[in-house]
Amino acid sequence: MDRPHIVNELLQKYPHLRAYVNYMEKHNDTLEAENRELRLKLEELEQQIKDTNKTVRSILFKPDKDNSEPKKLGPPENHEPHNRQIPTLIHRRQKLELHQCPDCGHRLGKPVRTRKRYVEDIKEPEPFNTEYEIPYYWCTECGRQVTVKPADVIPKCRFGIKIMLIATFLRYGLALPYNKMAKEMAMLCGINVSEGCLVDCIAKFAAFAGPEFEQIKRDLLPKTW
Repeated sequence: MDRPHIVNELLQKYPHLRAYVNYMEKHNDTLEAENRELRLKLEELEQQIKDTNKTVRSILFKPDKDNSEPKKLGPPENHEPHNRQIPTLIHRRQKLELHQCPDCGHRLGKPVRTRKRYVEDIKEPEPFNTEYEIPYYWCTECGRQVTVKPADVIPKCRFGIKIMLIATFLRYGLALPYNKMAKEMAMLCGINVSEGCLVDCIAKFAAFAGPEFEQIKRDLLPKTW
């Protein structure tokens, strides 16, 4: 860095200023280098923003290939229907009967033909509570009490694994906040639970599942994310 003539004269007259001037010049050079680097990064970011905006506009406002004819709704002509497969497991069978004509009220005899219709539905959810009676024994060999723990039960948690899987899906699969999770749990499972309880129970479920909990979260994430 070239110094002005007046600066050199002052440095000769006041030698104790030389170290301070050298420091300031070096600091100024560093700031200029950082400024150049920031300007380059700013130009790169501005170009990325332009490219992103161009891509978004091309997606949102992509013109139709052919607007001359409106698209026909529904399957093409002579298309074979793809009906839902008949369920292999039937939980309930109900035989319908009709004794009088719904139009004139005349008494009807035996049906001339029958057909079958299948309807898939789910049971109305309701809490399923289990009471464990846990015995304690005195081991004369160990000199202490021993007990048995319920299998597949999360320690110190009032909810079972199925409920915790639903809660984990709401949290990580649907990315719901805890206040909405509480509402969904009440509607889907008939379980009233507070936000704080959900936070605590999911933490206990994560500790119970161990390393598999991260895999559970990955499996619950939507494929498009």
